[in-house]
Amino acid sequence: MTDFRQQALDYHAYPTPGKISVELTTAAETSHDLSLAYSPGVAEPVRAIAENPDDVYKYTGKGNTVAVITNGTKKRRSVSARLSMEAIRKDLEAIMAQQ
Repeated sequence: MTDFRQQALDYHAYPTPGKISVELTTAAETSHDLSLAYSPGVAEPVRAIAENPDDVYKYTGKGNTVAVITNGTKKRRSVSARLSMEAIRKDLEAIMAQQ
């Protein structure tokens, strides 16, 4: 095995397999923290977003989200990185129409 190959395998395997992780962005150490994060606290940002849809970027991770979509074929790969859920929906519809 080449040194580069082993380095690449180690890079993807250690210290945790993969290169992407999901981590908390705020404290979740107490029952009060959990009540703010989930029920009943989650209702407040939902209400704020209902009143002002642009607040979705203030109270959710939507502005930090990227989706990679592929039809998985070797013949023609359709991949796109989009920030908009509407664009993702349209891409999915296009991919499904190709099949």
